Amino acid sequence: MKRYSFSRDAVTLIEVLFATGIAIFGLIGIASLIGVAGKQASQSNAATLSQALANQWFGDFVVRGFNRSQTWQRFDDQFTPASTLANRFKPFSNILPLPSGTNSGGSRVAYRHAICIDPLFFTDPSNTTWLLDTPAPANKGTYPNTQAYRPGLFPYYQDDLDPLYDPTNTNPYPVGGNHPRLLRVGLATINPSHVNRLFMSFDDQVVSIPNVDDPSTTVDERDPSAPATRRLAANGNQFASNGEYSWFATLCPRELLPGESAKQEYLYTMSLVVTKRRDRVFFKPSASGVDNVPSGERIANVSGPGGLAFPTNFQGGSGGRVQLSASINTASKLGTGDWIMLSRYQPVGSSVVVRWYRVIGLDAKPTETGTTWSREVSLDGPDWVFDATTQATLVSNVVTVFERVVEVQH
Repeated sequence: MKRYSFSRDAVTLIEVLFATGIAIFGLIGIASLIGVAGKQASQSNAATLSQALANQWFGDFVVRGFNRSQTWQRFDDQFTPASTLANRFKPFSNILPLPSGTNSGGSRVAYRHAICIDPLFFTDPSNTTWLLDTPAPANKGTYPNTQAYRPGLFPYYQDDLDPLYDPTNTNPYPVGGNHPRLLRVGLATINPSHVNRLFMSFDDQVVSIPNVDDPSTTVDERDPSAPATRRLAANGNQFASNGEYSWFATLCPRELLPGESAKQEYLYTMSLVVTKRRDRVFFKPSASGVDNVPSGERIANVSGPGGLAFPTNFQGGSGGRVQLSASINTASKLGTGDWIMLSRYQPVGSSVVVRWYRVIGLDAKPTETGTTWSREVSLDGPDWVFDATTQATLVSNVVTVFERVVEVQH
């Protein structure tokens, strides 16, 4: 029997299209992975660098005596100067109640004040000198409760402001119960000109590339063939830096044990907060309208997921899930890897306790209801006991938080 065999000298058009589709699909997948990998690599690099900087800055914190309360200076934002802002910074007293006009824990026991050491915040003159309600010089730099903001506290809100109330409203807001705030202080032992050197990084030096059209100038559009030069600062004696990384610290007294009476405390939990490109400019509401919504520091109410009054799962050192809610005019921007500070009052002694938590998961988008938004967030961090005074502070661009127990020298 004669046997026949068949062979082809080419492939069909359908096969070509099918193979091309597979190749394109693979290339698209690879391209998408490049973006994700680049983002994760950037985050990993920032986390590694921030940890190294945190260790370095913690050494500075101890060696330079920033844990001595005698070096702290509070900013008196309740003082109305006649024509100048001189003598606005006052010596901090860890014995007396908090300054006049500050309601948060005004009756707390001596040596139990919660502090935010943040000299870098006060180096920007606009944070302490803007006009409010009237251009009269006598009212320059005063922060009455006719508006929601105060630079002397951390976060920078009046202590009786409800997070569900619109903070951009310049009309008097409904006065509610006091919320846990930290007193924001500067350092008397540091010259203002040295604050940037101590509280910002100088490893990220600025590099300039000569302009292709005019080599005597530099531009952002760089010529790869031209040699890079490090740019000098204005004084010409040191290299300029972008100052991308900076830090501040929160200090709160040791929590009292059940049944323990209030007493003077010398052991504090210090959280050294490292930020990248921090938005540290104090938000300035306009008397004639809303400029924008605050983003650098925001406050939110905290409740349990699914409508529970309080979360019950913050035990065992693994964090848990909470629901955040705030005014619709408070930015709800939040992402995985961001950090949140929880704060509350202790039932004895009225001292404020704070802890920092890392966001490890959250709803795809917030739920908006009328004038407020809410969002469920999963947090990673230490144990926490929730009560009606618990509040959340959202600080933008926090990269890492370095926590230690330190002795505060009074």
